[in-house]
Amino acid sequence: MNAPKNVLLATDFAQASEESLNVAARLAAQFGSEITLLNVLEPMPQWPVAIHELRETASGVLTLWTDRLAKQGVKVAASLVEVGAPADMIVQTADQIGADLILCGAGLLSPFDRYSAGPIAMSVIEHAKQPVLAVRPHGRPATFQKILCPVDHSAAAAEGFKTAAGLARAFSGELTILTVVPDVSTLVAAAEARQFEDAKLIYETRWREEFQAFLDKHESTLAGTRHTSEVRVGKPHQQIDAAAEAHGSDLIVVGATGRTGLARMLLGSTTRRLLGGLPCSLLAVKPPAV
Repeated sequence: MNAPKNVLLATDFAQASEESLNVAARLAAQFGSEITLLNVLEPMPQWPVAIHELRETASGVLTLWTDRLAKQGVKVAASLVEVGAPADMIVQTADQIGADLILCGAGLLSPFDRYSAGPIAMSVIEHAKQPVLAVRPHGRPATFQKILCPVDHSAAAAEGFKTAAGLARAFSGELTILTVVPDVSTLVAAAEARQFEDAKLIYETRWREEFQAFLDKHESTLAGTRHTSEVRVGKPHQQIDAAAEAHGSDLIVVGATGRTGLARMLLGSTTRRLLGGLPCSLLAVKPPAV
């Protein structure tokens, strides 16, 4: 991802959107970004308030947001109110204005007191060709000071890695590059115990070597960044969650496609699980080929 110059901020005026506004201001201050504000009204049958009244109300709130950003020296290119399916309209608008980053709130609180991205944010991440930053309310604000970048050594991971390094460098943040060796112990019943343990050791060794080769290949990307690397073993989404907590991460940057499974081509299964229980804000980046 290049420096975001044209940012689409999609808002439903919920609490997560308020934090998204703060993130937009931080990005604009660092990169000179222009912000386009978007609110999507979803038609509801039998709703007693006319759509034109809702549009007027939304336009008024966006005007207030424009004024708030202007006081921080942020240029707002446009304030748009559209009517339709929210995820579809966000993706379409991003393409129409040539956005190079989409910002949206990710603020659904589950019965287990965990925040998830919600269906709209997940759908936008699934279908948008631009990077999408899902901003989580509460917890640690996304200040780009503690960035966690999980990699599985794939081409998609490399795109996320480059973006994470660029953000860490721009904001003088700390970058932790994480790889998780998938736990294959559930396969023990399918193999003779000693043979399985030998194979598991070889597997983990090869994974660690592949991780080191990945870091060596992209060594120049890390120039000018404060960074550390870490290897964990287990279920990837659980270990990423644990690492984010351990490091106090305020942002996770991931390549949005996985290295396995054609059915998960547009959104890797690990990314899906992270979005279902966000430990902090998450930036999903797709390779240009996707």
